Amino acid sequence: MNINVTVTHTVSPELKDLLERLIGGNATAASPAKRKTPVVGMKQPGEEVTKSDLAATLPERPKEEATEQPGQTASATDEPELTLEEVRAEAARIAKLSDDHKVKVKELVNSFGVDKLPSLPKEKYAAYYSQLQKIA
Repeated sequence: MNINVTVTHTVSPELKDLLERLIGGNATAASPAKRKTPVVGMKQPGEEVTKSDLAATLPERPKEEATEQPGQTASATDEPELTLEEVRAEAARIAKLSDDHKVKVKELVNSFGVDKLPSLPKEKYAAYYSQLQKIA
């Protein structure tokens, strides 16, 4: 038994243009365009996504100009501060690896004297993130 379903959509010219640029042809084609060359960096089903793969998808942070206060010296080894979103994303990624990892991530949060990640002081994000990397 064969069942054919045809769906017709009306799209804005902007969306049609975007679709045509994405698939490299006519956006009104009945079947999706097949790529002759693989997308660079695209993982195949079942391939593991690494931290560097994820980092490559993040936008670059704008560089902040040094605003040195009297009595302070800039350090050449200063790294950009981590955001709660970045720390949370890494904790979630590691927690999803296994039930054991989930327990370890929760224990790590507790070892910093807080019950939940949003309660962790910003100045402890780097240390927490570093410890997360050891769990993974």
